Amino acid sequence: MDCGHYKLTDETTRVVNGRRTVTLYRIQATEDLPDLDVKKGDLGGYVEHKHNLSGAAWVEQTAYVLDKAVVSGTAKVSDCARVYGSARVYGNARVTGKAKVHENAKVFGDATVAGHAEVFGYVQVYAYAILEGNARVFENARIYGNARVLGDVSVYNRAMIADNAMISGDAQVFGAALIGNYARVYGKAQIYGNAQVYGNAQVYGNAQVDGAARVHGSAVVCGEAHLSDNVQVCDAAWVYGNARAYGSTQIDKKRVIGGTAHIQHSSQLKPYNARRLPDNFQNYLEYIYEKTLGGFQLVLGLHNNAFRIVAPDAPPPLIDKLLAPAVSKFELTQHIPDGWEGVTATVVDLPIVSTALMSWVGIIPGGTCIMYDSLLARIKRDL
Repeated sequence: MDCGHYKLTDETTRVVNGRRTVTLYRIQATEDLPDLDVKKGDLGGYVEHKHNLSGAAWVEQTAYVLDKAVVSGTAKVSDCARVYGSARVYGNARVTGKAKVHENAKVFGDATVAGHAEVFGYVQVYAYAILEGNARVFENARIYGNARVLGDVSVYNRAMIADNAMISGDAQVFGAALIGNYARVYGKAQIYGNAQVYGNAQVYGNAQVDGAARVHGSAVVCGEAHLSDNVQVCDAAWVYGNARAYGSTQIDKKRVIGGTAHIQHSSQLKPYNARRLPDNFQNYLEYIYEKTLGGFQLVLGLHNNAFRIVAPDAPPPLIDKLLAPAVSKFELTQHIPDGWEGVTATVVDLPIVSTALMSWVGIIPGGTCIMYDSLLARIKRDL
């Protein structure tokens, strides 16, 4: 049967589609399709009937198009891809690999659905968006712009991935969440509710952002952190560990919130601005100096003014029995939330102290600051 730029051949195959077995017909080009690199006489893939393929579109190799699905424009379905149900693939779109597009989904523009990705429901994938890996996008989700959805990601409900955003790993985006601009969401992060992540922000690990929370600017939310309600994390702020923030809190500038911190109600966090080292932190440095015989270092220049205390030659018993327990003894769990990890302890939430330390110590290449004998006297002075 001649169908314009192709015809149905006598070569058939039978596939099971739900509760029915369907006969599909291999197609053959009856004219050149230069935009798709198809020559007259080339054999293509399979369709159920002539209404499955129109315009200058093409189905090639072992790809199938069946049911009420339509591939049109200059779209191409290739490899082992499947388009069925009432799906539409048009424009210059590509469905390739072992991807599936079905139900009432639409893929158009210059979008690509590849790998083992699956698109169904009333989803729209368009513009230059790319879906790859084992990504599943369903219900009423939208993927557009130059967005990329990779890996084992799930995007569903009314979620939108836009602009140059990238979602990867095992991340989930659902509800009415929006990921836009150059934002990155990966790992096992979950973004849902009416949450938005945009700008150059990153959310990863097992972090969750929900409610009407916003993460933007160059902010980072990671670890097991959880943001909800109307929280805003912006600028170069960093929320990590098991931190929780809710209410109308704004975490901005270069704030670092970690450990098991719980931030709530209507608060806007301000930079630390003490004119002296906190007495407990000063006492802890003196304690480390005493127990390590001065053999420790400060590594500055970490993300958002965090810094590390490193005791490279300290034996494990010294750290396990003295330095690590002393974090609680000196009431520093807020500033050293993760305790000692090997020979290192990360200090957070003391940005002014971090800056001041640079003027107290000698700096060697790589940002490592060596504690000198004279430091002990200096740390007792007002900033």
